[in-house]
Amino acid sequence: MKNNFDYIIIGSGIAGLTTALTLGDSGSVAIFTKKNPSDSSTNLAQGGMAAMIGKGDQADWHIEDTMKSGDFHNKKEAVSFLVKNSKEALFWLKKQGVLFDAKPSLEAGHRLPRIFHTTDFTGKDIEKNLLKKISENKKISLFKNSLAIDLIVKNNICQGVFVLIEDNKIVPFFSKAIVLATGGSGQVYQWTTNPEVVTGDGLAMAIRAKAKVADLEFVQFHPTAFKGKSSPLFLLSERLRGEGAKLVDKDGKQFVNELLPRDIVARAVFEKQKTSEVYLTMAHLDKKEIKRKLPNIYKKLLTHGYYLTHDRIPVTPAAHYQCGGVVTDLDGKTSVKNLFAVGEVARTGVH
Repeated sequence: MKNNFDYIIIGSGIAGLTTALTLGDSGSVAIFTKKNPSDSSTNLAQGGMAAMIGKGDQADWHIEDTMKSGDFHNKKEAVSFLVKNSKEALFWLKKQGVLFDAKPSLEAGHRLPRIFHTTDFTGKDIEKNLLKKISENKKISLFKNSLAIDLIVKNNICQGVFVLIEDNKIVPFFSKAIVLATGGSGQVYQWTTNPEVVTGDGLAMAIRAKAKVADLEFVQFHPTAFKGKSSPLFLLSERLRGEGAKLVDKDGKQFVNELLPRDIVARAVFEKQKTSEVYLTMAHLDKKEIKRKLPNIYKKLLTHGYYLTHDRIPVTPAAHYQCGGVVTDLDGKTSVKNLFAVGEVARTGVH
């Protein structure tokens, strides 16, 4: 088995796959994923992508909305970089085959519609198309059921990674650049929307390699996970509230502005749960439009015995996104030479 590549990427969500496709023309790339390639938070992501494309939008507005949602703890340089490159990123995904809805939607924390979806399972469509592109690139090797155990670091230089491969052997792989794209750590919590593979592996490896980390205390709890009996909980996307869904208590009374940033809404739900169950309702909205815009969520709730069009759906906050992580600059560089981090595992300063 070949164990030397120009680039090694650990993780197969949108961050890892995008990095692989970007590097695929400049050398050999290995992607290691602990189970199947589609076992990622990306594949479960329902919400869309914020991009400054709509008429009347301005970069300063998008930056201000993002800074406000981060309680101004985020780095303006990073937020500005994200906003100003959002249009190019969206168009790049379109070139990979992702078919976004024609019109952007409004979601919490945004002053106007700038969220682009592919119906209500945006992440699944992105993952599918990126994996297809990966399979067509002969320079990219994808290793499934391959668990990265530890980074190989000497004198603060990352040289590779130890991987537990499919036949239960631990094999060292070497590269001039190792990219952590391992996602978050949601499975640390009792209630999370993250899949079972999201156990903080990349963060742990980075800490053992003495890479700088920051803001690990900031974990975003999504305010509207379907209140089930076991994790991971099914997410009821931000888009529902963007389309007009209301949050109500046991008496059917609203208690919060549903379009406030997630952390504020999640805290409001948590406090209300001390005295009442909390429900999400779309019963006051057009039923045909709900089915058209949210077909997958509608079908999923039917399997639990709920009709999104007229039932009150029990919801609860659940761990959703790791805002802190491995400290990087805008190029993904960490404090360890040749080690990079992208996506949720990275602390870029955006969140």
